[in-house]
This record gives sequence, C-alpha cells and structure tokens, in this order.
Amino acid sequence: MTVDEYRKLTKRNKYGNNRTVDDADGTRWDSDGEKARWAELQLLEKAGRITNLERQISYLLIPKQPGEQAAYAKWDFAYVEKNGDKNGKQVAEDYKSAITRQNKDYILKRKLFKQLYPDIEFRETT
Repeated sequence: MTVDEYRKLTKRNKYGNNRTVDDADGTRWDSDGEKARWAELQLLEKAGRITNLERQISYLLIPKQPGEQAAYAKWDFAYVEKNGDKNGKQVAEDYKSAITRQNKDYILKRKLFKQLYPDIEFRETT
C-alpha cells in the first residue's frame, strides 16, 4: 500500500468515523462498527440463523431517464433471516450513525426503498 493510499484510507470522513481495512483479506470498511457488524452477521450465518449474506448491495430506486442516470440505494448488508420451517424474511441492513440517519438524502433513499421494496425488511444498525 502506498502512502497516498494509506492517507486516503485513514482520512476521517465528514461524519467522524474511521475507515479501516481488514488485514486478513484486505476488505475496506467505512467504519469499525460496520466491520464489527459484518463479523456478527457471519457468526449468525454459521449458526444457521441467516443465509445468503452479502455486502454492499445496490437496489434500483429510479430507472434511467433521458439525460439522467438511474438512482440507487446501496445498503451495507443483505441476508435472509430464517423463521423456523417457513420461508425466510429478506432483510436489507445499513450501518449508520445517529448523525447520518438525519441526513435528508439518506432519509429520502430509505423512504423510496421502503415504498418500492415492501417485501424486504429494512433495518438500521448503529
């Protein structure tokens, strides 16, 4: 890793969280909390309580229009939560600080997502 790459990675963002890299596999994380939540979800998957665990999943909110790009919401995690013998519940989860959850753009994306994807439960974790 070059000095410039290290500086960019360790630079604090506007919300004050520290970006980090997982030394084991080089995965980049937006915060230590997001990295810790991923580890928790991996344990739940190994225990069989969730399946199909994925990171950084994009959901289409507004299709491409003439002269405009499509708009997406990218959530940190997606998985299926098992419910006994029944089909599992799809979950999209985003790790956000209290400050970020007050951001107007974030709120709008969250509302659009809930409207367009009513079968997917949206969760915020901190």
